[in-house]
Amino acid sequence: MSAYFGKSTERGVTLVELIVSIVVISVGLAGVLLAINRNVASSADPVIRQQAVAIAEAYLEEIETKSFTVGPGVTRATFDDIFDYHNLANNGCTSTTAACPTLGSCVCDQNGNPIAGLRGYVVNVTVQTAALHSITQASGNAALIQVTVTPPQGDAVTLSGYRTNYF
Repeated sequence: MSAYFGKSTERGVTLVELIVSIVVISVGLAGVLLAINRNVASSADPVIRQQAVAIAEAYLEEIETKSFTVGPGVTRATFDDIFDYHNLANNGCTSTTAACPTLGSCVCDQNGNPIAGLRGYVVNVTVQTAALHSITQASGNAALIQVTVTPPQGDAVTLSGYRTNYF
């Protein structure tokens, strides 16, 4: 038997290389898991924001379909002009339910009935005369309507629209 003293043909990794590769993979995996965790934690935020936008759109559309000025409305069901909605109280609720035991604890439909699935949202409405292009504020023939909806958690959403006193 002769001894072979040339280059070794065996291949492998050293213990140091193995430990370094485990550390690199662990750091990368931790970063990926952190990103996934953040996305999962905030995945409901777009749904809540979209719900707030839908509520604001519904209120704004309801208000913009009313007359410019007619007379005072006592409750949301009897609001007949846009200025009746200024500083809307209790989300426009006029009644309560078991799911919404206090006025304003839920968003309400245009008849003042609470919608139990929309509990915790707060709606604020302002309607003020405004200038719009050639219409001056002093003429009182244009109004800025702002609907702000604040969800139970998250940022408030504000939608604005103008209504004019056209003939």
